[in-house]
Amino acid sequence: MPNAAALALLLASLLGARAAATPDLDDLYPVRADGKVGYINAHGRMIIAPQWPAGEKFYLGRAVVRIKGLDGYIDTRGRVVIAAKYIWADPFSEGLARVKYRGRVGYIDRKGRLSIYPRYDELSRSFSQGLAAVRVKRRYGYIDRQGRRVIAPRYSGAKSFSEGRAAVERRRRWGYIDRKGRVAIPFRFARAEPFSQGLAAVRWRRGRSGRSLFGFIDIRGRMVIRPTWVQAGTFHQDRASIKVQGRFGFIDRNGAIVIKPRFLAVGPFSAGLAAVQDGPRWGFIDRDGRLVIKPRFDKAYAFRGKLAVVQLASKRSAYIDRRGKIVWRER
Repeated sequence: MPNAAALALLLASLLGARAAATPDLDDLYPVRADGKVGYINAHGRMIIAPQWPAGEKFYLGRAVVRIKGLDGYIDTRGRVVIAAKYIWADPFSEGLARVKYRGRVGYIDRKGRLSIYPRYDELSRSFSQGLAAVRVKRRYGYIDRQGRRVIAPRYSGAKSFSEGRAAVERRRRWGYIDRKGRVAIPFRFARAEPFSQGLAAVRWRRGRSGRSLFGFIDIRGRMVIRPTWVQAGTFHQDRASIKVQGRFGFIDRNGAIVIKPRFLAVGPFSAGLAAVQDGPRWGFIDRDGRLVIKPRFDKAYAFRGKLAVVQLASKRSAYIDRRGKIVWRER
């Protein structure tokens, strides 16, 4: 777990990629007060007093905290339930957590017992759909929850499984494999993202000198939304971001533009809202593109659970609820 210097950076990372990939969020949120991290509830009430130099979001009743330079885990009452002995530790996913111990990566269970011995390098990934991508001698393969190798390490790049497919790279081209390691979609893409809502964003280059653009494929590898955009996001709540002439908008699952590209930057939809930069400030839109929380923040991040992190004009961070009300601000 990195030692964050500011709450905005800490929470942006914690409540961003990791939370997006892990649905089992607990309703406690890390906050920094007087240089220490504690936890509030969705109403802004301090539940666990600030006492650690760094701390992460709760998942499955456990949160990573830093104690004397090492990572351990607390429960929702603030008790240390897994001793701090790891160089870094990740949130739990599917009952196991990725940890770095004595220079290598392994996996522990919620009681802190070592389930999979540390033998992998730190680019290995957390579990998703019962498998984890692990890196051995610069090649990725996959193991199951018992630590058994089920897909041999043969790929130069690999992403987590989603909807029965994992994007993997071989000879500078990306394709998809199934959970048995069989090639499900051939290696023909310059870039490939995880599947979400039955679709995956892929970057397709037409010919050797052709322009590289993003489109979307279905689970069988059919290009169902033709390559059109220089940048495209993953589908969340039937919306995916796209970039057109330097501006961002959103398409639906048929590829139709439903929110015109007019924003300088956007985040994914969550809880029916998406963070957008409209001019110099950030606010939130609904799925129809209406500004429901007026742009007044220096930065805004996706809702995770009931709250979203924003950065105020004072450069301090805060949490807001879905109405835009500030329930807690950094002090």
